Amino acid sequence: MIKYITILSALLLTYQGYGQTPDIEKIKKLDRLFQELDKNKMSMGSISIYKDNMPFFTKTYGIANIKQHSETLASGKTLYRIGSVSKVFTAFMIMKLVEENKISLTSTIESFFPNLINAGSTPVQQLLSHKSTLPIFVRVDDLEKLRKAKNETEFISIINKFEANSDTGKAKYNNLNYILLGLITEKKLGKLYNEILAFYLNTIPNTIVYGTYHLLDAAKNEANSMHLKNDKWTEDFEIRESPISDGSGFLLSNASTLNEFIISLFTGKILTQKSLNAMLPQQEKF
Repeated sequence: MIKYITILSALLLTYQGYGQTPDIEKIKKLDRLFQELDKNKMSMGSISIYKDNMPFFTKTYGIANIKQHSETLASGKTLYRIGSVSKVFTAFMIMKLVEENKISLTSTIESFFPNLINAGSTPVQQLLSHKSTLPIFVRVDDLEKLRKAKNETEFISIINKFEANSDTGKAKYNNLNYILLGLITEKKLGKLYNEILAFYLNTIPNTIVYGTYHLLDAAKNEANSMHLKNDKWTEDFEIRESPISDGSGFLLSNASTLNEFIISLFTGKILTQKSLNAMLPQQEKF
């Protein structure tokens, strides 16, 4: 989480400073700031800031992994878990399927999950907007129960044991909604999540984003999250390996890829404006 807060902080600092000094001075100031944060163990990670849809400031600070008391420095090749930013990619893929007339936002998910309770009354749109009647999975320990499933039959069986969400009048954040959306893309196209995502992003150059079903691999430049313990960076616990795609949060990527994706999304290069509007909040501040 520290890494993502740093990126947001960098964005705020940069945009507040536009028009005050030449760009080179802003870059120097940002660099000094992040060096100090890194040196004092307040923050680290990869920074990517774009200005006018072009790279403005890109640099990496800190470490990527700690193995056998040896630290691996982060670099431009380091990939981080992007957590729930994964949901944006999943929603994007669903809207591509809608544009191709392969699925409808108003169709229920019963044909994809016939044994799932309430599937017959749950349209795709409800999953996207977090308004489904499905059980809510937000806590890490609840998600761990889902990841224990060895196959989809077990996965659905676990879900059906939980209490349904009775209040669909307002949005309630639910990882399960986006896990199911990711599985819907796989079922509809008969391919794995990673394959589908790579296909739909093939027009964006230098894009690195994929989901891992396994524990992180330092040899592939996959970095774990960190927290401070006794004034030393310590790796967070690793999530359980799972054979089921988690469209809610299992992607790895880098900051530059996220910028390229967001720019392509909001400039109409990979989705129509109509599809983008369907992805955005309508009335609620959610």
